[in-house]
Amino acid sequence: MKIVEYPVALFLKAWHYLFADIFGWDGAQTWLLALVLLIVTVRGLLLPFVYRQSYSSRILINLRPKVYRLEQEYRDKEPESRKELAKKRRELQKEHEYRFSDGCVPMLIQIPVLLGLYRMLIHVTSPDPEVNASDNGFGPLNAEDVQSLLSAKLFDVPLAAYVQMSGSQFAEINTTKEQVFWVVFPMAILAAIFTTSNWAYSMYRNYRTLDHNSGMARGLLKLMWLIGPIVLIAPFTIALGAVGPVALMVYWVGNNLWTAAQTISIQRILDRKIPYSDEFLAHHKSMKDQHIERKKEKKLARKAKRNGQPTAIAEQKQSAEES
Repeated sequence: MKIVEYPVALFLKAWHYLFADIFGWDGAQTWLLALVLLIVTVRGLLLPFVYRQSYSSRILINLRPKVYRLEQEYRDKEPESRKELAKKRRELQKEHEYRFSDGCVPMLIQIPVLLGLYRMLIHVTSPDPEVNASDNGFGPLNAEDVQSLLSAKLFDVPLAAYVQMSGSQFAEINTTKEQVFWVVFPMAILAAIFTTSNWAYSMYRNYRTLDHNSGMARGLLKLMWLIGPIVLIAPFTIALGAVGPVALMVYWVGNNLWTAAQTISIQRILDRKIPYSDEFLAHHKSMKDQHIERKKEKKLARKAKRNGQPTAIAEQKQSAEES
């Protein structure tokens, strides 16, 4: 896992070097600034990819009526014609500058950064004598850097401290479990608020553009509803029940605050630059109405079956056979 831990440590050290060694700021507290700038660096580098991801998603949504008509055209044709359908679908997407790969890059970068920061902090604060980062250093961080990082504080609590530390670890960094709790707990609340708000806004946008004609899309939306409670309790679980250092919670809060501002800004830009087309809005309403009608028919069919009455579908089938 050094492939994700060392780059994160290198970015932190670079920012720390700039402000502590070149500008002459306080060496310990500059680590907190370096952590905030790590968020700015990573998210700033990802911004063009995130914008392109949202842009491509908006294109695909507006193409949905055309893709639907293509699928209806080939629905009753031979199985061999499905290759032609896939080819025409790709041509349509290419014509409108949609790229499937646009949706992969941000996630492939953000998750390793968060994981790298988490594992780096665990290694730095590890009581394992074989690790002993205070004497041996860690990757690009030498022993002096590690000792300086361990002395960096937020509200008089070291950035590397976490609630589940042992008593000897608390004593070693001159703090207590209670002090750490009252810094980490409010940050867990903020992280839960921002993370859940981002989830809720994502759910709103997904429902607004849901492909009601796709069982998979409807199923994924239902699954997302189940994820909501997990999103809400995850910050508390990590901060209080697992190894959640103060530095990690700072990153979590800052990262999700950035996500909220970024998502709202990008969506407003796209609403002006490439708004939802009238064709899509009409198609979306039609598919939604059809889905609601199918649900009503299935409900009536189940009710009729329980009562031993013939369903409308069965009656239509029998009528067709008689004719």
